Amino acid sequence: IVEDPVLLQATGKIFDSLLPHLPIEGLKPHWTLVKSPVVNAYCLPGGAITIFTGLLKDAESPDEVAAVLAHELAHATERHVLRQMAQSASVALAIQLSLGDLGGVAAAGGEAAHSLLSKGYSRDHEREADAIGLKMLTAAGWKPLAMSNFFERLAQKGGGDQPPAWFSTHPH
Repeated sequence: IVEDPVLLQATGKIFDSLLPHLPIEGLKPHWTLVKSPVVNAYCLPGGAITIFTGLLKDAESPDEVAAVLAHELAHATERHVLRQMAQSASVALAIQLSLGDLGGVAAAGGEAAHSLLSKGYSRDHEREADAIGLKMLTAAGWKPLAMSNFFERLAQKGGGDQPPAWFSTHPH
């Protein structure tokens, strides 16, 4: 976990600028900055967002960092993590119950969580997070083109037509 006050203050300022523009009330998102070369951020249930320092290094402007954070906040406001887990758990639960395997029912929740963390969000969830994140980004006064610029640059860094693996669920 990063404790550099300069990085924490800069990231906090960007994050806090987006909060007044959340499309729902009552959500109390928070973030953690982790030292890692990975160019990514992700959101867990309740709005717990992890930001990797690789994202801060690769971003060409604060607007691009704001774009990614708005996207992640949108995942939180739309409860994509919980929706994806519920969908995965429902399928596993139905199979277990139909086979009469009650021992497997307990494992269904764990399987759903593992599935989400390993596979990421669906393309529909990514599109929704882009659209809602873009509205938050613009309302907060950040440059809206920063979102497409950053994601486009990430796709190009992945090697032409092959974006990085974690990027594969994101729509073009």
